[in-house]
Amino acid sequence: MANRDMKHPQNVSGSYYCTSPDDADGCTACRLCYDAAPEFFAADSEGYAYVFNQPVTEDEISLCQEQTDVCPSQSIGNDG
Repeated sequence: MANRDMKHPQNVSGSYYCTSPDDADGCTACRLCYDAAPEFFAADSEGYAYVFNQPVTEDEISLCQEQTDVCPSQSIGNDG
């Protein structure tokens, strides 16, 4: 489960975030989110995901929620 206390430092402010790889439940650099939704998720220099753009429209939110649901490490959170 995503840990809001261990957010990746490169996340932008907003509802969606990725958990830092330093957390036991953090990102494993599987590439699913940033390959499927490159408008919102990006990889840092080590391949770990972070949110660089927050969704606004219903379609964008749905796409980000889909990534949250399929994340194998459950390291994408939504505080919204």
